[in-house]
Amino acid sequence: TLYRSAPLSPRRKYIFGYHPHGIALRGAMGAFAADGVGFSSLFPGLTNTLLIKDDCFYQPFQREYLLATGASGVSRTSCIKHLTRGGHDERGMGRSIAITVGGSREYNIAKPGTMGIVIKIRKGFVRVAVETGADLVPVIAFGENELFDLIDTKSSSALGLVARVWEFVVGHRVAFSKGRFGLFCPYRKPLNVVVGKPIEVVQQRWDMDEKYVDKLHETYVQELTRLWDDWKETFGVERDVRFEIVE
Repeated sequence: TLYRSAPLSPRRKYIFGYHPHGIALRGAMGAFAADGVGFSSLFPGLTNTLLIKDDCFYQPFQREYLLATGASGVSRTSCIKHLTRGGHDERGMGRSIAITVGGSREYNIAKPGTMGIVIKIRKGFVRVAVETGADLVPVIAFGENELFDLIDTKSSSALGLVARVWEFVVGHRVAFSKGRFGLFCPYRKPLNVVVGKPIEVVQQRWDMDEKYVDKLHETYVQELTRLWDDWKETFGVERDVRFEIVE
């Protein structure tokens, strides 16, 4: 289910920062791709595109699925293109993009009962916002990390053995997960995606002030934390689940 903290003007452009990434960013796909849960009704006049890792578009069948949902690559060039073309004025007004800011680092720490956020080391999306004049909007998905269980690669189970073999083949650690029926199928649990209030950004297209970027980044982290505090009781988040900025 998609919620909003405040209406968004269609006469602005926006970057939605989605947290946490989770195992398969199911909330991001549902809320920001293909208008599956009523994005256009909550934010009339906005045209949104979900941006994900470019490597996903090199895998057959997965590529076709992603393109069918309207998703696109998350390279810097792609971000700027979506925010500076089309829209009400043909220069991006009324356009928005959604990005899973934490990326693979949040994916690797996603597990039930946690809310680990990777944001301190992520400033590229803020620089894109300043360059294009797009307002920043924090987003938290309550329940994203509850959809799958991590597989212990050191266990003696069949799944643990498969995980170890796969890591040996690819040459690096992988966050293996399972859901319903012991398969990569998410548990049937509620997933509530809350869109926060926009952080207004003043465009600096040619001479970007890094101190301004740092200030916006700090404000974004504060608003993200406030969004968690304001909504966690609404969805009955367990007391031992801590909102933690890990890096």
